[in-house]
Amino acid sequence: MIALVKGLNPSHSELILAGTTTIGTQAAVEYVCQHDSLEELLLRLSASTSGELKPFEAVIRVKVVRGVPIGTELVALRKKLL
Repeated sequence: MIALVKGLNPSHSELILAGTTTIGTQAAVEYVCQHDSLEELLLRLSASTSGELKPFEAVIRVKVVRGVPIGTELVALRKKLL
């Protein structure tokens, strides 16, 4: 799961990267750190060129082979209302 949510201080946001296992969490981190997958996410979010992102939640599917995440796929995306 990848989620951008408002922080306790409304002027700040928090990025949550989580999985059901340590490998899933590692894959979520790698997903947002790799240019191609991050570009896909930003395109699907219709992110503005100003760099401002609105809160969202995304679910990725991770293919694991021999304990190593080798592929990810964005399977669901929800833009949150403010």
